[in-house]
Amino acid sequence: MSDEQTGAFALTLTGLKMGDRIGLVSVKKREMMVFNQHAVDEWSVRKEPLMLILCNADEFERQKENLINIGRQEAKKKYDRQKAELEAKFNASEIQLTEYESALDKAYEELERLQKNVGEYADLFARIDESEIDTLAQHAMELYHQGQVEEAIRLFEQGNYMERLDKALQHSQQADELKIVSEQAKEQATQDSLKALQSLKAQIEAYKLNNEWDKAGELLKGLTDRLNTIGDNLDYAYFCISQNNFKEAETYCHRALVLYKNRATKEDFNYIQQKALIISYLGVLYHNTQRFSDSESAYKEALETYRRLSKANPQAYEPDFASTLNNLGNLYSDTQRFSDGESAYKEALETYRRLSKANPQAYEPDLARTLNNLGNLYSDTQRFSDGESAYKEALETYRRLSKANPQAYEPDLASTLNNLGALYRKNLRFSDSESAYKEALEIRRRLSQATPQAYEPDLARTLNNLGALYRKNLRFSDSESAYKEALEIRRRLSNANPQAYEPALAVTLYNLGGLYRATQRFSDSESAYKEALETYRRLSKANPLAYEPDVADTQYNIGLLKNQEEKYDEAIPSFEEASELYRRIKKTNPAHQQNSTGSLYYLSILYTSVSNHVRAYQINKELLPILKDLYVTDSLSYRDEYAKILGNHSFNAIFMKQYAEAEHCAREGLEVDSTQHWIASNLAASFLFQCKYEEAETIYRKYKDELKDSFLDDFRQFAEAGVIPKEREEDVERIKRILNE
Repeated sequence: MSDEQTGAFALTLTGLKMGDRIGLVSVKKREMMVFNQHAVDEWSVRKEPLMLILCNADEFERQKENLINIGRQEAKKKYDRQKAELEAKFNASEIQLTEYESALDKAYEELERLQKNVGEYADLFARIDESEIDTLAQHAMELYHQGQVEEAIRLFEQGNYMERLDKALQHSQQADELKIVSEQAKEQATQDSLKALQSLKAQIEAYKLNNEWDKAGELLKGLTDRLNTIGDNLDYAYFCISQNNFKEAETYCHRALVLYKNRATKEDFNYIQQKALIISYLGVLYHNTQRFSDSESAYKEALETYRRLSKANPQAYEPDFASTLNNLGNLYSDTQRFSDGESAYKEALETYRRLSKANPQAYEPDLARTLNNLGNLYSDTQRFSDGESAYKEALETYRRLSKANPQAYEPDLASTLNNLGALYRKNLRFSDSESAYKEALEIRRRLSQATPQAYEPDLARTLNNLGALYRKNLRFSDSESAYKEALEIRRRLSNANPQAYEPALAVTLYNLGGLYRATQRFSDSESAYKEALETYRRLSKANPLAYEPDVADTQYNIGLLKNQEEKYDEAIPSFEEASELYRRIKKTNPAHQQNSTGSLYYLSILYTSVSNHVRAYQINKELLPILKDLYVTDSLSYRDEYAKILGNHSFNAIFMKQYAEAEHCAREGLEVDSTQHWIASNLAASFLFQCKYEEAETIYRKYKDELKDSFLDDFRQFAEAGVIPKEREEDVERIKRILNE
């Protein structure tokens, strides 16, 4: 409890020595919150007083939300302005299409970065202590809070804070070098540098909130290069990671590591913790650049350090330990090492449970986030009961947090409901899935009304999920309504920002195409599929790795549609393009194997039906090894398809005069599925053309009543194609007489 007169209080620290990190500090005062939370989290044992600043929680959230809205509005204005300028240049033929699209992509990336991190930047800006900055910067902050962003930025720039910091640092250094007797001069230089530093940091946060990443990055880099502390290097590295500038981030992480090695001592827990933080950043960086082995090594090294620190001071270091476990779990999930991912998440969960008991306000959100991660893993591995339990516990936590702070936690609540709805849909619990989706939908409608730019994409996503549920449940009318509402939102978003929302628009069009095909509304299906295809083709030009699979899947489904309409000549080109794309992408993206196999299967059947036996033979050569592997793995599911293609290949092999190959495939086809008697006609023909008359006659007599017309039609086709050996023509006539007896 603080002293009522002075506000001072004393801490009795047991088992800690000078320089040790203090750790978890729980501060509770009704309707108040810790303003300088970051500084409190970093408290260590020292001689100087520790400062704790409280403020009204509601007022802080109000100011933060105001900053978020200002940041989003300014970012959207800037993007729209850049887009209009680029369109004008393109229309005037001042720039080429590729240059236009590249510049527009960059502008959108800047907008997307702000949308992703605006809450964090607003929080940092709102926590700036105005007593630590000069009058000019205070006035700039006041203008920013009023929404006068450009005026605020100009004031910050007038302050020339980097130049002031350089001068203050120079004066401080001169005072040291000249050993000036006057402590007052030294103190003034120190105060000047601190004022300039804090004002500069306020300017950096203003740039971030105003979507001016280059300027923020330039100041951060300049600050880091001047001060060159471990913390500054890490701050800049973190900024670079958020900007996807991974090369620069890695450079400054390694700079921080060099500083650590030069200054660290084995006994200094603060420095050891800083090393773990550096290694954790490298783990995140390697994960983002798909250097998975390096990422795992980094996470494990950081984890081992935090584990050791936590044993000495659990209150201080267990949060970092749990956070690193979560990162490691995410890495394992992304690389489909689900057992390792589960172990990491569970250990993180156990740690957060313990931390949440001591300080629920601080750690319940982390607990819920980890439960969501675990639920996703269980859903992906079809452990539906375990996934449901994890999601429900996360849901309970977010419901409780949302009552106290809906603005902060309702989006997380809706996301968890969405995850739970998806799990129920996979598990065929349609009623439960619908309830979860509808509750998520209600929350997202409300959020979208207040802030459409931020939450309409989530609203459309939930509507799309609901449409998929209704289709699976054969509620086609409800499915169409949900998809159409999602489509309307995504069209509107795409018109304003095509780079951001065209992929989602294409997904809904693709889904509608499938719905209309299932309900035999072929014309509507074709329109939806073709619009989706056009969008995916355009996206694929800029990013083939990401969108070629979607082009292939859409073409495959157009092929299915044309096949269903019995427009076989139109189906073949779609299946051919899909197959060609699948060949290119299957090495890096095995998730599309099913559709790849399907397109080859239909090509085999279609080419045979139009008597293109050469192409059918080629397709089957590619398809049969794939089907054989699938059949060996799951004979029940693939028996029918494998037997049919073996029979199909034996038929086409005869037209290629590969009679022995035809015999081999026909035999195997009948072994796989003896009920498919039609394959016996190919076996009989292969015997006949290889001078194995007795074996052939046995089959023709056995299936004479069942397959007479098929036998005679085969002979007609073989004769027209000229594949009956001259010396076997009399044998064919003998068989015909037997069939006509």
